[in-house]
Amino acid sequence: GQGGTWSVDGVIVFAPSLTTPLMRVPAAGGAAVAVTTLGPQQLNHAWPSFLPDGRRFLFRVGGGPDNSGIYLGALDGSTPARLTPASSGGFYLASGRLLWVRAGTQTLVAQRLDIAKTALTGEPVTLAEGVVLGDQGRAGVSVAATGLVAYRTGAGSQRQLTWFDRSGTARGTVGDPDASLSNP
Repeated sequence: GQGGTWSVDGVIVFAPSLTTPLMRVPAAGGAAVAVTTLGPQQLNHAWPSFLPDGRRFLFRVGGGPDNSGIYLGALDGSTPARLTPASSGGFYLASGRLLWVRAGTQTLVAQRLDIAKTALTGEPVTLAEGVVLGDQGRAGVSVAATGLVAYRTGAGSQRQLTWFDRSGTARGTVGDPDASLSNP
């Protein structure tokens, strides 16, 4: 799979493989149906993430340079709109900003998203450099509903899961360091 997202209304949108459109299924179960369609020079649709309204979602399109990037789609099946070229999937911040890793770099940026116009507005703001970017555009980034952003930089080849308390003090580790650990 290439990611999934669960809406507040009980709809799950997911990417079942590297070469498919996104699918939707009721959380209670049922048949999965395509909610996006692969366009010309689009290899896959991945890393969906619902917006708070539960009807629209962000996702990454992999493919040619003129088509790949972050798109805004909707459960109604309307044609998705490309928001920006990007090396990662997008994340929506409750403050109305889109967060992503900029294409060709490992720079984490945020920019205001005007949902009504389906467009980014203003200038992007750099949040961090050296953010890990995994296979197929999976960024080492997570955004909480409260707006808290966590990210992982690419420093060092060994990775270690570590528990932190609310003050930021390390309290313990989980397992052994491992170079292949990613996307917990």
